[in-house]
Amino acid sequence: MQNKIIIVEGIDGAGKSEVGKRLAHSMDAVYIDSPTSEFRDVRQYVEENTPALGKFFFYLATNFDLSHKLADLKETKNVVCSRYYYSSI
Repeated sequence: MQNKIIIVEGIDGAGKSEVGKRLAHSMDAVYIDSPTSEFRDVRQYVEENTPALGKFFFYLATNFDLSHKLADLKETKNVVCSRYYYSSI
């Protein structure tokens, strides 16, 4: 049987991360948060200093990176991800 990717979507503060972590734990899956760690340091700068179109491209880039990580992780385990395209954009 093929491994699965489960995405938890919702607005900021809805509890996506908490639900995702608990779900991953309960099914012995890998949990990954979005944006990934490589983008976290620059996220605040982008949020505070970039116009809407710049933010769009930033979050699009984070999802591009995330999609590759999800595909790689899925090869070995089920994956639960907090936030993907819809709640990022």
